[in-house]
Amino acid sequence: YGSYPVNLSLTSTPAEAPVARRPRWLKRGMGIGIMSLALVALGLVWRCERGLSAARQLSARRQWEAARERIEAYLWLHPASDEGRGLLAEILVKNESIPQDQAIPQAIDLLRSLPSSSPRALDARLRAANLELLVLFHPMRAERILKEATAAQPDSLPAWFALWKLLDLTGRS
Repeated sequence: YGSYPVNLSLTSTPAEAPVARRPRWLKRGMGIGIMSLALVALGLVWRCERGLSAARQLSARRQWEAARERIEAYLWLHPASDEGRGLLAEILVKNESIPQDQAIPQAIDLLRSLPSSSPRALDARLRAANLELLVLFHPMRAERILKEATAAQPDSLPAWFALWKLLDLTGRS
């Protein structure tokens, strides 16, 4: 059996069994590969973490496509970020390279997905209602959104004012 001693006794333990060794170059190669993979993963996480601030800067310069890519990468890492979802909705509405019949409903869904407990919820509901009414021409949906906003925050003057103006616009005030 080669150069390994053979122990045929019934009392032998696995610790006494011969161990096949890996070549040194294979160990080093695996170590380098794992370290490279870890560095790439860290780089991706770092780039995604910077996505929110980078998207803000890009949207201020009106570079909508680049801003959208950065905020989507950020939301991949932080899907529950209210600020990130609000910024993506704004970018979708302002980006003229995306067909509006696709972008506006997606933006409304993002704005409505913010929980009522969020500090940005009222602003998001008002923006969603404005999009429903002024862009998609759906006053009943806008009214439903505004009623949700007033139910969640009954002391909100902007939500009540927007609801009053909507009802006045549709002749139901």
